Amino acid sequence: MNTTIAVRIAPSRGPDANGEKGVFAARDLITGEHIGTFAGTESATRTRMSLQFGPEQHIEPGETDPLRYLNHACEPNTVFHNRELTARVAIAADAEITIDYNCHEPELASPFACRCGADECVGMVRGARHLTEAQHRARYGRLQAWLIEKGERGEMGETR
Repeated sequence: MNTTIAVRIAPSRGPDANGEKGVFAARDLITGEHIGTFAGTESATRTRMSLQFGPEQHIEPGETDPLRYLNHACEPNTVFHNRELTARVAIAADAEITIDYNCHEPELASPFACRCGADECVGMVRGARHLTEAQHRARYGRLQAWLIEKGERGEMGETR
């Protein structure tokens, strides 16, 4: 059992918030601290709940895996190094733990309007392929290595 995080209903992020679950820090976390490992069933096909960790490697987390409920933020407080989730910054107890979905997928299975409220919010979260050059450059330290190896923006593999 992971005592670093807890799953609960995420706070409203605007009029369209639907009470979805989120992942929250169960205690104060320090920058660089390991939070968890993204585990699950591997597939060549993306789904709404999967994260992509390689060109044909989509991981669908299990129903009981708390990391299944990681929500998006354009300026997230965590980052994945391969499948290991670590804190990018210090995270206070009870703060929501977030990732940037655009750093994992060239194309999301289910694009959505972002409600993160960040100054540099992308508006529509659709995947790395849809970022402007400036947005892509700003995420360079957070992008999965395989996305960088595939090339800039529109050259990140085929849409599935």
